[in-house]
Amino acid sequence: MSTRSNIAIKLKEEDRNRDFIAPDGSVFNPGGKSYLQIYCHFDGYPEGVGQDLIDAKFTYEEALNFIMLGDHSTVKEAYISRGESWQDDKPRCYDEPICQEEYLYCFMDDDWYVETSKGWKLVSEVLECENIYDEYFG
Repeated sequence: MSTRSNIAIKLKEEDRNRDFIAPDGSVFNPGGKSYLQIYCHFDGYPEGVGQDLIDAKFTYEEALNFIMLGDHSTVKEAYISRGESWQDDKPRCYDEPICQEEYLYCFMDDDWYVETSKGWKLVSEVLECENIYDEYFG
């Protein structure tokens, strides 16, 4: 069984109507939406996906490029790298990120956050907690 997650990025104002060249060469435009979001299939727990996102030390541009790869099996493997269609797995555009899986992560204000029962919290803060699930997800 997989612990799935969604991973999003809050776009800078100037990127909300920007044309991006997608990995398949097509043009992708967020259409004025504030967030791009993808699906990640495996290890969605804070100690898994959350830690991998922190370890990657993404800048805004790197996080944006990561999201533009589309849906992922893991943080380190995009579906497109396995030969799957980017058009089928491209980022979804939203006014607000939507938790459709067990966990929702978002790159905003130059850091990674996770949605918890107490609202958005820094992933690094959640990972420092001794009883993560009782404190933030209970």
